[in-house]
Amino acid sequence: MTIALRRSALLSLLSAAALAACTTPPANNPDVVMDSSMPTDSGVTEMDGSTPDGEPADTGTGDDAAADSGVMPPDASGAPDWGFRPMPNGFAFENYTNTDMPVNLTELEMRRIFGPTVCEGAAAMGACTLTPQARQWMERQNAGMNGGHCEGMAVLAARIFTGASDPMMLGGGANAGALALMGNAALTREIATWFVTQSTLPTLERRNLTPVQVVAELERDLARGRDFGGTVVGIYLRAGGGGHAITPYLVRRPDANTAEIVTYDNNFPNVERVVTVDTMANTWRYMTSTNPMEPGAVYDGDATTFNLTLADVAPRAMFPHPCTFCGTAPMDGGGMRAVQISMRGEGDLSIRDGMGNTTGSGASGVVNSIPGAGVTLQRSGTLYRDSPEPLYTVPRATPLTITLDGSRLTGMSPSDLLVTGPGYALGVEEINLDPMQRDTITIQPGAPDITYRASGTETPTLVLAFELAGADYNIELRSTAMTAGQVLRLSVDFATQRARISFDGSTSAPGFTLYMDRVSESGIVNFSHAGVSATSSSVLTVDFGGWGGNGMPVSVAVDTNGDGTVDRTDMLSDES
Repeated sequence: MTIALRRSALLSLLSAAALAACTTPPANNPDVVMDSSMPTDSGVTEMDGSTPDGEPADTGTGDDAAADSGVMPPDASGAPDWGFRPMPNGFAFENYTNTDMPVNLTELEMRRIFGPTVCEGAAAMGACTLTPQARQWMERQNAGMNGGHCEGMAVLAARIFTGASDPMMLGGGANAGALALMGNAALTREIATWFVTQSTLPTLERRNLTPVQVVAELERDLARGRDFGGTVVGIYLRAGGGGHAITPYLVRRPDANTAEIVTYDNNFPNVERVVTVDTMANTWRYMTSTNPMEPGAVYDGDATTFNLTLADVAPRAMFPHPCTFCGTAPMDGGGMRAVQISMRGEGDLSIRDGMGNTTGSGASGVVNSIPGAGVTLQRSGTLYRDSPEPLYTVPRATPLTITLDGSRLTGMSPSDLLVTGPGYALGVEEINLDPMQRDTITIQPGAPDITYRASGTETPTLVLAFELAGADYNIELRSTAMTAGQVLRLSVDFATQRARISFDGSTSAPGFTLYMDRVSESGIVNFSHAGVSATSSSVLTVDFGGWGGNGMPVSVAVDTNGDGTVDRTDMLSDES
C-alpha cells in the first residue's frame, strides 16, 4: 500500500470542497517586491519536442509569435493593445474544478518546478520518486485546485499567446482556443504547473498599487506587445477572500475620468470582460460570478483596499523555484526558521505565537501582528464565497497555536492543515469542522512536533513526513475516534530515529492505526498496524530507524505512566 493509495478516501473528500483566496493585504507590504526580470525556461528539449521528463517543451512557436513579437499598434481608439483576444487566444472551455478528476501536478511537474531536489536520490532525469514532504506538498496543492484553476489558465493563455508555450505540445492547434480540456492530461498538468507559481513565487504579486496605478502600469506594459510576457490581474473582495485571476489585454479610455481594463476571464470563455476604473475617485469595479449561470456579484475597491493586483507571467519561467521544504532536515529541525502554513476548508484559521501575537482571519478580516510573518493571497476562481486561508509564513521562535474555527460555518466543512519546514512537513487531515467547532493544533519550535486537540468528535490523521541523510519517512496516526478534550501528539527525534506519541492533557487516549512508509531511491516500503491503544498517561516511542521493511514488525517502547522509564516493549506486526 503506497502513500497515494492510502489517501484515496481523503482525496475524494478534497474533490468535493472548494478553495479560494483569503486576504486583503496591507499597503506597502515589505514582503512583496516587484521582479522585473523576464527569464525563460532553461530545460533541455529532445528531438521529439519533449523534455527529458516527457514534459511539454516551451518552443516559442505558438500562435505565430515570431512574426508578431514586436510592439503592437494601438487599437482604433488609440489605446495600447496587446493584441490578445478571448477568442481565439483564451481557452474555449470554462474554468474548472477537480470534479471530473483532471490530472494536476505529478512527480514530473514537481521536478520541473523545484528541480531534482524533490526526488529521492536527486534524480535529474527519468523516473522520480518524490520525497515524503514533497508528496505532501503536491497533494495539498492538487486538492486546493478544486476551487478552480483560474491562475493556471490565465498564465498559460498569456504564455501561448506570446509563444513561450507551444499549443502543439498540449493537444494540438494553433492557439489556446483550439485546445480541448477533457482527457487532455498534457494540458491540465501544464495549467496546474502555472497555477502553483502563485505560491512558489509569491513576491511576484504587486499588492500595493492603487487602481489608477494599476491602469498606468498596464498601459505601459501592454503597449510593448508580445515582447511583454503578460500579467495576471488579481481581484479580491474588500474583506478578503474570493480571489480570482484574469488576463488583461487592452486599456480603453471612454472618457476623461474612466479607464476600462479589458480582460479574458476564464470563467467566461470567448467574451471580453471589463474592470472599470474611476480615475477621478481612484476606485474600481467588476461584475462577475462563479460561472455564467450564477447571479453576478460586485467586486470593488479604492485607493486604500489594495485588492486589485498585478503578477507578471515571464518571471515564473525561471525554474527551479525556491523550495522551503526541500533537502535533508537539520537535526534540530531548523531551529527557529519559519514554517509555511496552509489550510483547506471553509472555516477560519488563526495563528498565535508565544507572545500572544496573532496572524490569521476571522469575521473582521485578516490580521497580521506576528513579527516577521507574511501572508500570500491565493487565486483559484470560486468567487464571492467565504473561502479558506491564504498561505502564511510564520517564524517559530516560540510555540505556535493554530485554531481552526467553525464559528461562521453554516454546515460541516472537510478540512485539513499542512505545515512545512526545512526538510519536513506536518499535517492534520480528515477533520470534519462543524459550525461553532474550534480545534487547536500546536507546533513546537525545533524538531517536528505537532499536537492536535479536538473540541468535537473527530477521526483525524496526524502526518509527519521528513527527509534524512539515508532513507526518508512518512509516519501517520489515524485516530479511530477522538472526542472533545482528547489530545494526540506526534513528534520525532532525528538523531535517534524514533517517533514519540503521547496524549498530553487528554481526558483519555484515543485508539489509532499506525501507518509508516520508508522512501528511498529503491522505492517505497510500507507498514500498518490497526488497533494501537494506550492510557492517557502513556508515552509510546516508535523505533522507525530500526524497522526492517515490508512484512517486518516495528518496535514500540511503552512508558505507561509518562515518567520517562520504559515499562515494556511491544512488537507491532505489519498488517499492510
